[in-house]
Amino acid sequence: MKLPWTAQFVRNYYRLVTPQSLLRLRSAMLAERDGRMGFTDTVAVRLRRPRPVGITIRPVSNDIYTVNEIFVEKVYAAAAARLRDVRTVIDLGANIGLASLYFLGEFPQSRVLALEPDHRNFQFLDGNLSSFQRDGRAMVMEAAFWPTDCQVIFDAPKEPGHVNQGAARSAASAASAGG
Repeated sequence: MKLPWTAQFVRNYYRLVTPQSLLRLRSAMLAERDGRMGFTDTVAVRLRRPRPVGITIRPVSNDIYTVNEIFVEKVYAAAAARLRDVRTVIDLGANIGLASLYFLGEFPQSRVLALEPDHRNFQFLDGNLSSFQRDGRAMVMEAAFWPTDCQVIFDAPKEPGHVNQGAARSAASAASAGG
């Protein structure tokens, strides 16, 4: 028997977020489903793990799917289980910092360097990792990992909800192409 959507939602998220955040996130998901929430609307959620920390996500974007992949489906769990004594995590294309948060929780002795080229995502990344930055466990940079030392341009995706997509290119190649 398939559980109703709300029961599935509660089962998936009740260990991850506080009760108030569970209600707030459920309301946001229903508002998104009904078209009452726009791309720039956000919801503040308080995670219980890796430690009680507030994060901000955009339910209309891919953020909620990333929360689900990382914290509910635990896509990194198999890799994390094989690693020992991790001291440094480098998150290239960190988006809003959810993978960084996961690894900070899995490896409490580690520090994270998180790079994100998209300015919109970087603002969320900076906020979502702020408590770890204050502790000296995270450093965030609005940058791209690139094979040469050069200025890089990030071309945001055309569709506003697809924040996990986009392309980076060197400023020199953009200039030569007339961009």
